[in-house]
Amino acid sequence: MEVYFNVNGTRLDLGAAIDSGKLKIAGFSEVSLLKRLRLRIPGGFKVWQAEDPRVHCFGEKIEIYPCRDSYLDPDRRWRTRCSITINQDRLVALEAEIIDGVYAAGNMFERFQEVSSECWGRPTIQERRQIEWRQGPVVITGTLDHQARHAVFSWTVQESRAEEA
Repeated sequence: MEVYFNVNGTRLDLGAAIDSGKLKIAGFSEVSLLKRLRLRIPGGFKVWQAEDPRVHCFGEKIEIYPCRDSYLDPDRRWRTRCSITINQDRLVALEAEIIDGVYAAGNMFERFQEVSSECWGRPTIQERRQIEWRQGPVVITGTLDHQARHAVFSWTVQESRAEEA
């Protein structure tokens, strides 16, 4: 199954070769050395991040987007972040987050679970706040923090099989 995303209008294909110019157009910037050290990123891997992007996944079935409108109560505002990991010039992982979304994180976690199940079938792991699918080299996970304010959705191609995807 082809796994691709649309981040700020730019298509990114999991497991495919990626161009840094394309990432800059989508609003990504490479993380700093200090952040790389803090995140303990292995040598050879590059991580790029975009703050408050719009991320479409599963075709157009899910849209992860920020809501920063000042006229809304703080409970109804949230931020987003998208991080991608590149190894040997290939996109090996994408992580999309909803940050401080009192209502949005829980709602999006439920929607993610529903659409992922439609596309990928029954999950490999299903707990109250964590869900995971494995299909070939691809692993998809969704996690909701204990306060239901932060949701993380990730897609990863297992490193040893990135060429096969």
